This record gives sequence, C-alpha cells and structure tokens, in this order.
Amino acid sequence: MKAGYSSLRDEVLKFYNLMFGDLIKLLGVIAFCAITICCLGLFGIVFYSMETRIKEISIRKIVGASNGSLVFLLSKSFAFLFVASTLIGVPIAYVINGFWLENVAYHIILSSGMIISGVAILGLFAALIIFSQTFRATQIKPVDTLKIE
Repeated sequence: MKAGYSSLRDEVLKFYNLMFGDLIKLLGVIAFCAITICCLGLFGIVFYSMETRIKEISIRKIVGASNGSLVFLLSKSFAFLFVASTLIGVPIAYVINGFWLENVAYHIILSSGMIISGVAILGLFAALIIFSQTFRATQIKPVDTLKIE
C-alpha cells in the first residue's frame, strides 16, 4: 500500500502546470479569437469602403485607369493604417510581455525575429484581405454600376 505523500518537486510541477499550462492554453484561444475578430473587422471595413467607392472606381476605369493602379490607390490607406497600428502595438505588446515573462520561472527571451515573424503573418492576413476585396472591386463592369445614373 502506498502512502499518501509526494515529493515537493512533484507538487510544485503540478501547481505550475495547473496555473501556467491552462493559462497558456486559454491565452492561445483568446489570441486566436482576437485575430479572427480583427480579420473579420478588417474584411468588413474594406468591403464597406469598396462598396461606397464603386462609382468612383467605375469612373476611373472609364477614364482609363489600369487595374493595378486602382488596387494601389484603394489599398494604400489600409496599408498606412496597418503600419501605424503595428508601430503602436508592437512596443506595447513587447513591454507587457516583458513584465509578464519576468514572473515566470521558465521564460523565453523575446527576440526581434519572433516579433517580425508575428507582424509578417498578420501583414500577410491583412494583405490577402485587402487585395482580395480591392481586386474584386476592380473587376466589376463600369456599365453595370453607372447605368442607374
């Protein structure tokens, strides 16, 4: 028959896994939800912007603008917003993660490569969303949108 005792190391590891193991999983789910909601919000903003500028796009196409110049024109404001939000958000996230990781026994050092890869992944998501909607807006036929006038 075993006695009802365990080593201090086992108790500390059990407590550590309970607190930080579940916390890491919860933070992962929250981060996934936040990124998904942000991408859906960006999709909504870009979609609304393209729908409100549909007549302008049609007139520019009639005047002779190429699809590439229209995509650049329509997406440069969103690219500026992405860069501005990155310049604001990365230092804040770095400081907050630095404070949080100081209190963890087994912590990592945040490197610039990790930050750059995270920003690159988010930039890829943003570029795909913005490009898909601007490209869709440039593929419409100007006759269909202007015949109402």
